[in-house]
Amino acid sequence: MSDRPEHLEAAGASLALAGALSEFPERPEEQAWTPTILYHVAVQLFEAAEAGFGLHYVASLTRISALSVRYPDAAASFRKLRQLSEVWRYQGTPPTNRELDLCWVWARQVAAAVDEPWPEPIGSQPDAAAPPAGELASHADPDEH
Repeated sequence: MSDRPEHLEAAGASLALAGALSEFPERPEEQAWTPTILYHVAVQLFEAAEAGFGLHYVASLTRISALSVRYPDAAASFRKLRQLSEVWRYQGTPPTNRELDLCWVWARQVAAAVDEPWPEPIGSQPDAAAPPAGELASHADPDEH
């Protein structure tokens, strides 16, 4: 997958899934996948931006290096999403409610930094693209995590 529309479509499909998971707060084991899904939204948005340069990255470390060089403002948020995703996937430690809220902030920060629009979620209502209700408004400084 190397053209921009495909990456944006993949980001929208992932975003729809993340939005759907946020509708079930009583099922924390499913919500624990939100950081992984939003990390993949960030990956697809970065890849969409890079497609304009004819570039596509298949290795995670190469992608992070390229993102850090071309979009330094996205690097910290991208790394936080990746790290939180890996903590769940590899250690089985679910994210806290605060971390779930911050994932949405970090994903949006990556989108803004790579100058890609926040995608429309595929197959769902546009409001599914919004972060879940919760403590999000109280986290004015997402870097304090």
